[in-house]
Amino acid sequence: MTEVRYDPDVTSEYAFGDYLVLVDGGVIEQFARTAATSYRVPVAWAAAEFEQRKHDVVRVRIGVAADPAAAFFSRVAYTNTLFSIELPGSEEPRLRAFLSGAAREAGRATGLGAGARRDALVLDNPSREQLPAAGHRRHRPSLQRAR
Repeated sequence: MTEVRYDPDVTSEYAFGDYLVLVDGGVIEQFARTAATSYRVPVAWAAAEFEQRKHDVVRVRIGVAADPAAAFFSRVAYTNTLFSIELPGSEEPRLRAFLSGAAREAGRATGLGAGARRDALVLDNPSREQLPAAGHRRHRPSLQRAR
């Protein structure tokens, strides 16, 4: 096991709208203006999951990694949904850079190698190019009973 040393005098933060994410002493702590509490998880156990939404919005969940051996940008097994961050796609690179720095400082692989594509790290929903065109609905089976 690798020993990780954190500089206790270095606190970094990411702020966007009503959300604040702090990294201090190897712990990621999230705050939301709408919540009276915060959500904390050690960087060594953490993962960040990005989900592409409609209208160039990205939902970010930071929580406990589903697979402890996985890279930092991977599936989240547990998080507090009060702290899901929704931000415009143009803001995503700034948050990824912030979280990548925290992961590297903790000795975690990010999963963002030189050849990694951003779309490959967006989970659960298809990339924008795969979404149906405006006005088209995805097929859903009918819930009507046969008469």
